[in-house]
Amino acid sequence: MFGKDLQLNEQTWAIIEEIGDNMPGGFFIYKAAPPEEILYANRACYELFGCDDLEDFKKLTGYTFEGMLYHDDYRSIYDSIVEQISVGEDKMDYVEYRIVRKDGSIRWVNDYGHYSETEAYGGIYFVFISDITEKRERREKVNLVRDAVIETLTNTYNTVWLIGDLESEVFSLFHSDNDSIHAEAIQNALSHTKYSEVIAQYIDTMVAEEDRERMREEFSISYIKEQLAEHDRFSATFIRSLEDGPRYYRVDFGKVRMPGGRLGVAMGFLDVDEEINKELAYHKAIRDAIAAEEENRRLSEQVQDAAKLADLMGSISSLLTNMPAMSFSKDASTGVYLACNQAFAEYAGKTSPEGVVGLNDYEIFDKETAEHFVNDDHKALTMDGAYIFFEDVPNASGTEYRNLQTTKLKFTDVSGKECLLGMCVDVTEMTRMKTAEAESHAKQQELETRLALQEKLLDQERRRKE
Repeated sequence: MFGKDLQLNEQTWAIIEEIGDNMPGGFFIYKAAPPEEILYANRACYELFGCDDLEDFKKLTGYTFEGMLYHDDYRSIYDSIVEQISVGEDKMDYVEYRIVRKDGSIRWVNDYGHYSETEAYGGIYFVFISDITEKRERREKVNLVRDAVIETLTNTYNTVWLIGDLESEVFSLFHSDNDSIHAEAIQNALSHTKYSEVIAQYIDTMVAEEDRERMREEFSISYIKEQLAEHDRFSATFIRSLEDGPRYYRVDFGKVRMPGGRLGVAMGFLDVDEEINKELAYHKAIRDAIAAEEENRRLSEQVQDAAKLADLMGSISSLLTNMPAMSFSKDASTGVYLACNQAFAEYAGKTSPEGVVGLNDYEIFDKETAEHFVNDDHKALTMDGAYIFFEDVPNASGTEYRNLQTTKLKFTDVSGKECLLGMCVDVTEMTRMKTAEAESHAKQQELETRLALQEKLLDQERRRKE
């Protein structure tokens, strides 16, 4: 359990300051109880606020967690942290909020925290913090350009349906590939028919038999309401039966705010057969791709005084236990593990750190993985500073691969024995999210611009009729 044996004292504070001052990202510790007093902030943290030194930072923030946040963000961020800590067994939290720098400029940061109970200070948070302002600005630019291209996308869909009111199921054809005479006739006919009646006939005659049951659910009014309660838009893909053979079709659903407060839905039907088949092949080809994330280097540590670390190994073990990353130390000559935290023990397939201590890599992992770790140890031992790299390796059982950012650093204890200190940050989810973002960015932007255009056109049509 995180923090069970942590004792904050003069020795451990010295270690915290030594490690913290060499971190490339912001790191601070604060009390959980009001007024949330800050116990420690490293140089990168107060430099993030544009402060010259720690005293400057204290003056700017009052040296409290609340004082670090933009005033309008504090309550929601506080509630979110408390909620995450209360429901998560790992006592971890993630939030994004604004800060006001010394020069008055506002920046966005992300905050990775871990809650721990201590004897001396009660509940405390260990927090890593980094600037994400440019990332958020890129998101905003996507929204700004949406209207600039909206008029070019209307005819992209083969057909667009409009449910004018989800409650009454008022239904009409908004756009069709048919010529204008037939489209108008179809639109007039459908405007007198309920959506549920039209979609039932469509599924029975147009959707492939293997997809009909699923599409009855995903095309239903109840399912649409459920999705739109959480998202402004969503999609459904199915196989359509055509005379020349089955083809993939996608329907994009978008929330439309109709006059009088009614909730409507635009449905764009699009032939995506070529796109889906290419995407399936693409997904298979890049399944094992690794996207390195530079921002995750904030947890890299550089330790300079190896003798002090050797003397205080027990304190280091306790400290590393509270870090939100897998950590360990080894005997450099034998490769035997001297200490590790709970996160690394679980990765090694053990119930506790005691199950790892005394073993080497060959006694824990398969031969190929063990040799990989030992080779990286040898590289680290030839370097004067920290060896930082990314690796894709399995856990001890071989059932799960993880993408890790690993930092290894050698040090010598007071007896002259050479040792190795390591920290592994699991960036698997970040890698997956980055890959998924790269794959879906164009399609998401296309969907958003289309649906936004449809809503704009509907609003123009409504004003014209009024």
